[in-house]
Amino acid sequence: MGELLLEATPGWATSSGTPVGGRGGGHTRLEGHPRVLGARGAPTGGVGDVPVPPQRNSRYDGQIAVFGAELQAKLGNQKYFLVGAGAIGCELLKNFAMVGLGCGPEGSITVTDMDTIEKSNLNRQFLFRPWDVTKLKSETAAAAVREMNPALRVSSRPDRVGPDTERVYDDDFFEALDGVANALDNVDAREHPWVPPLWPRFPPRGVLGVL
Repeated sequence: MGELLLEATPGWATSSGTPVGGRGGGHTRLEGHPRVLGARGAPTGGVGDVPVPPQRNSRYDGQIAVFGAELQAKLGNQKYFLVGAGAIGCELLKNFAMVGLGCGPEGSITVTDMDTIEKSNLNRQFLFRPWDVTKLKSETAAAAVREMNPALRVSSRPDRVGPDTERVYDDDFFEALDGVANALDNVDAREHPWVPPLWPRFPPRGVLGVL
């Protein structure tokens, strides 16, 4: 096991990044454990000299331990546009709030969805509650994730993105962004003419051109 991996192990031990933690745990079990412990399970020394990342009393300490404070700051200052606040949009907004995306002094998230909440949405769009029925999805979802992370700088709009809102979502709007997340749940919407012009700046990823 390389020295870099050995130094990173204490960070993983204090982290909350599940996929990274799982990989780090596997490496530690297969390679680090025999090196750190002798054949009889007795410590062989050296581990006490590896510094454990300092705790910042931040909700992101687990991520900072793995990815570093610089990356966390970059996440906080990202400007993102989320199109759609249905099942996919709710999941994305929750993830944004948990990792701290758009929570920094220069960050922001704009979410738009023209739909209102229906009773049939409640079983899969977990940011909504029975008393939210008939309310705007974008506005309600934004309020819900603010409760999860009060530092989240999220604003909501009730617009469809397309030719009829080109004056709202114009070139200046998109030029100011760091990323666009397409959370629309049907093929026609994902292949709408407003999407391809964004590809040079925001290359599509995922299924059917999710940005």
